Amino acid sequence: PIYTADLGSMYYWLGQYDEAKFALDEALELDSAFGHSWWMMGNVLAQQGKFDQAIQAHEKAVEINPVWKWALASTHALAGDREMANVMIDEIKNGPVTPRLAFGLMRIYVSLGDVEQAFQWLEFEPPDVWIPWTRTWPGLEPLRADPRYQKFLQEHNLPPIPQSAS
Repeated sequence: PIYTADLGSMYYWLGQYDEAKFALDEALELDSAFGHSWWMMGNVLAQQGKFDQAIQAHEKAVEINPVWKWALASTHALAGDREMANVMIDEIKNGPVTPRLAFGLMRIYVSLGDVEQAFQWLEFEPPDVWIPWTRTWPGLEPLRADPRYQKFLQEHNLPPIPQSAS
């Protein structure tokens, strides 16, 4: 299922959400207990504005592996349920915050529209391996639109984003 889920991920990154969903449905047919597939399915559905379905997919991902709680919180934020997103933020912060969880907190805060907090978590040390992907990650446009983001890229030896792109 990893190959098929990653195919779905590639379609997601390209904005081809119907193709992504098709590949992820296949991955879940192969292994319905593969949390990565549920996580990515939730991302696709959220990008399509299908928040109830996205929340269900992310809940399944969290059942399989609680590390995906940040994705569920982000989807609640996108759906307008700020209260639930903030409850989950507190739960995440009450445990040890790893680079991956810091990345997740950044993602939640972007979904809440709080770019200040997002930047605080983006700059967490040590950085998460997903940091380079912030250049293209769907939904992070508010972060990339902030002038501090270009400086952040420079500090991490990542190529700048041309001003016309985000």
